[in-house]
Amino acid sequence: MGYSPLPGLVMSTRSGDVDPMLMLYLMAVYGLHGDDLMDMLNRKSGLLGISGFSSDLTDIIRRLDGDKEDEQPRLAFRMYIQRVRKYVGGYVVGLGGVDALVFTDDIGVRNWRVREEVCQGMEWCGIRLDAVRNRQATSEATCLISAGDSRVSVLSVPTDEELVICLQGQELLKGLPDAAV
Repeated sequence: MGYSPLPGLVMSTRSGDVDPMLMLYLMAVYGLHGDDLMDMLNRKSGLLGISGFSSDLTDIIRRLDGDKEDEQPRLAFRMYIQRVRKYVGGYVVGLGGVDALVFTDDIGVRNWRVREEVCQGMEWCGIRLDAVRNRQATSEATCLISAGDSRVSVLSVPTDEELVICLQGQELLKGLPDAAV
């Protein structure tokens, strides 16, 4: 993320990285104003805007093997994967290599297909996925899903963001007078 939460990957409803000139084009050609653009970039873009029907990657994946005429889910999935691969590759190069690649959150833990597509062709930087381990990974435990000869450990690590937020909130509230809470 940068100044706002917009930069980075294509997200559920947020655009991710966008050429800044696009905003000027939309303003000039379509007469959009700042509020319109903020709403579009934050609430109507990302997977929802590309797929045209859902902000949930799981819904999009369900449609991948369906009707051959339905190209929007394919486009949304391919764009998402391309952006993840771009960032993984960029970090590998920027860091001079990596020891581990960790997939987390619902998208990374519950979608073997996402992990498979992201790791495909990444052997150049030492990432090799074990297809069987990847498909058998559970969302209930940390799973090593890299191949035995992979130089980089690839893991699927479940998270519980709400629990972490709750525990950090409790920690912050410790010692405060009751009136402050």
